[in-house]
Amino acid sequence: MPTLTELIVGKTPTTEQGISLVNVLKNNIEIKDRVVFSVFRGEDYTLLPKEKNVPSRMMKKGYYKFIYTHGVIHQLYDVKNDPNKLNNLIFCKEHQNIFKEMYFQTLAEWRFQEYSPIITTLKKNEIILDASSNFKEYALFY
Repeated sequence: MPTLTELIVGKTPTTEQGISLVNVLKNNIEIKDRVVFSVFRGEDYTLLPKEKNVPSRMMKKGYYKFIYTHGVIHQLYDVKNDPNKLNNLIFCKEHQNIFKEMYFQTLAEWRFQEYSPIITTLKKNEIILDASSNFKEYALFY
């Protein structure tokens, strides 16, 4: 994955991972099938008025953008047809497979920081996380 190092020095360190972004920056060439993740911690959510530092993670794949915010309704948008993200597709039946895939990928590798380990139990196809004083229950489906 070239960084500014490749543009400035002319070569990529051998320890870098990923794909080059130089053609995108220099020649405006689109990278096909690129998946992007970002993490954000926010506060002042109306649904969680007393919570601070609430973790969120976003995944963008193709024209779809999925946003997971801990304790808040999931969000799924078609950013090509809805660039302002006004139409949440999370409950649309025709988008359930996209939602499930992106939900799993968004949470599968995410490591919360600044949180104590959560004790889990497995019940059929549901992972149950012990309740905390902030939330009554957690559940991850796989």
